[in-house]
Amino acid sequence: MRDAAFGCDWVGTSIPFQRCLMFIIANANKQFQLTAGKFVPVSNLTMLNVCIYVCVCVYMYVCMYVCMKVIMYVYTCACMYACMYVIVHVYMNGNINVHM
Repeated sequence: MRDAAFGCDWVGTSIPFQRCLMFIIANANKQFQLTAGKFVPVSNLTMLNVCIYVCVCVYMYVCMYVCMKVIMYVYTCACMYACMYVIVHVYMNGNINVHM
């Protein structure tokens, strides 16, 4: 911004305009620090770390969700198999004493 202000055609302009340009150039020389909540300075590395953290959290959540679905499916299939075994055994033998 400083170079753009200095590079404009300011020669021969009014004194108030030249003062405004000097003010812009002086303020543009100050270092700008972006902070998160006026507490943590934000840089490219900080943003990269946040993105990586979010991606890992989402990945872990999806993995846990899929694992729970698989576990519930396997558990449901096992329960259905056991129920079918008991039903068939009771039907074939006519008694309730089932030993697996």
